[in-house]
Parts: sequence; structure tokens; C-alpha cells
Amino acid sequence: MVHAIADDLMAILPRVICFPERDDLEATGEGFCRLAGHSPFRKAVGAIDGCHQLYPPCGYALLGDGGYPCLEDPIQIITPYREPVQGPVEARFNRHHSKARSIIERAFGLMKPRSISFSALEVHPTFAPKVVAACAVLHNICLADVDALEEERVSYEYYPDLVPILTQETPGQHLRARLAEHVSAPVSCPASLQDHIYFHYNTPL
Repeated sequence: MVHAIADDLMAILPRVICFPERDDLEATGEGFCRLAGHSPFRKAVGAIDGCHQLYPPCGYALLGDGGYPCLEDPIQIITPYREPVQGPVEARFNRHHSKARSIIERAFGLMKPRSISFSALEVHPTFAPKVVAACAVLHNICLADVDALEEERVSYEYYPDLVPILTQETPGQHLRARLAEHVSAPVSCPASLQDHIYFHYNTPL
């Protein structure tokens, strides 16, 4: 019975769960820009936390926490700087990054009270993705019917002992450094400062 219902829910998934179309990516990025409170996050089109999503289109990025590697290829994933941060530029970037990425934590906080997708699933691992997808379909149907539960306040802290520590540099770290420079760049300054490293952030995301 559970498998049959899950299959039925999967059949209507494309009508209930919609990923942004290419024409919607600019508006999606503007939303992340407002959440973060800074323009470098305009190319973000999603946030991940504890699950994987479809690859974003080329030129756009996902925002992840410290449990993910900072990558530029084959998929752009921008993560915060590890604590302790090295100076105010990294600290400022982490604050804005956290504001934008917290949207996924709020989504989990809304979904968790009504579904089993965040509990221990006593199903075969190959069936687990379908169960989670079915829960997401039901959750979206409830939201469309204005049946929203109170958000569960959950702390999604990063515990470094639960994931491997990434010690070697990745191409994504250079991309993150350029974004951090952009976040810390003065809004305006004398022409004599135009050669400062803060203003070398014109490489597209």
C-alpha cells in the first residue's frame, strides 16, 4: 500500500514541485540577493542542506553549509569560510551567506512537523528517495491549500567531526574569495583606490 501511494504521488510530482525555469532564474537570484542583503548572491538559485538537488544551470550556484565542499566545477557550490575566520572580509561574507542559505533551514522547519522525511526511515535505502519526494508532494499540496503548520525551530549547526575536513584547496575557494571581496568592497571610493584588490571582482559567477 505504501509503495502504491508513493508511486501515485510521484506521478503528480511535476505538477506540484517545480524547479525554476531558465526564464525564472534572474528573479530567483534577486530573491537570494534580498535574503543575503548583498548583490554577489544574485547568481544563487538554490540552497542545499542534507540533501542533493538537480545541478543548477551553468553560471549559477547553490549555497551550502560547511558539510559540503566549495566547488566551481562540475557544479558551483558556495560554502562559508570555516571557523575561525581569517579577518573581517571572511566574517562579513559568512554573515551574508548565512542570511541567504537559511531559507533551506526554514523550509525544513516548516516541512518537518508534518512529514516523516526527517525521521529515521525504516525502509530500504533504494525506496527512501521516493518516500522523501512523496512527503514533499504532500507538503506542497498542503501549502497550496493554505494548510501551514507552525515552523519547528531546529538548530542546524555544523559539527566538523561528522564530516571529513577538507584540507586541500578547490577551485570553488577562489570563486568564494572573489565573492567575499565583492561583499567587502566599498560602495564608492576615491579614484586612487580603484586598483585595490576589492575592485577585482568582475569575473562572472
